[in-house]
Amino acid sequence: MSENVIKLGVMERARLVPLAPRDKAEVETFVDKIEALREAAADDNHGVVAPTLVMVKGGEVVGYLSLGAMPTVHLWFDSRQAHASDSLKMMEMGELILQERGVRQYAIACAEESPFTAQMERLGYRKLGATVLWVKELTR
Repeated sequence: MSENVIKLGVMERARLVPLAPRDKAEVETFVDKIEALREAAADDNHGVVAPTLVMVKGGEVVGYLSLGAMPTVHLWFDSRQAHASDSLKMMEMGELILQERGVRQYAIACAEESPFTAQMERLGYRKLGATVLWVKELTR
């Protein structure tokens, strides 16, 4: 915090700062922001997933947001009518569509009880960690 903030006894509010460089001059600070974010999150026993904005407070990185940076894929295949090979083919086709759209990484939601759970690593996925996915409807 700046000396003025301390002297006044005013708590500085957190603010969001775009993470992506807007031009060549910002590329170096972009790398520094990413590294500071990863270090701060690791110190707090957290990982970083597709950040788009960093939260800064008192000159320190105190969080991040990932807003639309990584698509999340939800899927269902009828266990009585679709065979594993059908499901794998559909997953491959979906991945090709994502690649055509320029997507470089994506997350796939897979329930613990799904037959795919035991196969995910073999299929090339890395476990992000146990997370509950919450959904909120936005009203207009």
